[in-house]
Amino acid sequence: MEQKEIFPLGEGGFGKVIECIDFNKEMFKRAEIEVKRNNLQNNFIFTEVDINNWKPKNSYHVILAFMSLHHIVKLESLFAEIK
Repeated sequence: MEQKEIFPLGEGGFGKVIECIDFNKEMFKRAEIEVKRNNLQNNFIFTEVDINNWKPKNSYHVILAFMSLHHIVKLESLFAEIK
C-alpha cells in the first residue's frame, strides 16, 4: 500500500493504531523512516514475522492484505478461521 493511502489511516482516520506485519526487514526500514518523517510513531506498530507462523495477540476490526496472500501456505484454512 502506498504511503499516501495508509498514512491518513494512522493520522486518525480510524483513531486506532495500525499494526504492520511483514518478514522483510528492508520494507520495515523504509516504512519506519516514513512514519518518523511524518511524526506518526504512535500510530504504527511493526511486527516482523512470517505470516504462516503468526499468532495474533489481539483481535482486529479490519485486516488488510496487500501483495501477501500468495505467501500463505494454507490459505483456505486461514479463511476458514476468520470469524
